Amino acid sequence: MQLRSIALTSLVILIAWYWVKNREIKDQALVAAARYCKELSLMLLDQTIVLKRQRIRKNSRGRWCIERSYQFDFTSTGDDRYQGRIVMEGPRVSSIKLAPHRID
Repeated sequence: MQLRSIALTSLVILIAWYWVKNREIKDQALVAAARYCKELSLMLLDQTIVLKRQRIRKNSRGRWCIERSYQFDFTSTGDDRYQGRIVMEGPRVSSIKLAPHRID
């Protein structure tokens, strides 16, 4: 019974840690997307991003990491809505890509 309690407690702690870490990385991705849009004179819409994909893979340095891909909406004119994508390798921004959009 004692070992079972320790295992269950460890599992709950691991899940809580993973949830908090995911939240931190999502917040970092949102800040990076907003900064990127601002640099290009674009506006991030809804001030939110959505997790689209998550997988374990090797990063550019050959280390294993969790790659998270988020989608966000932005506008260049205020009338049209376009989609962008930000990829995070662990806590680092790997890439930001924007859909073709109108520039005024």
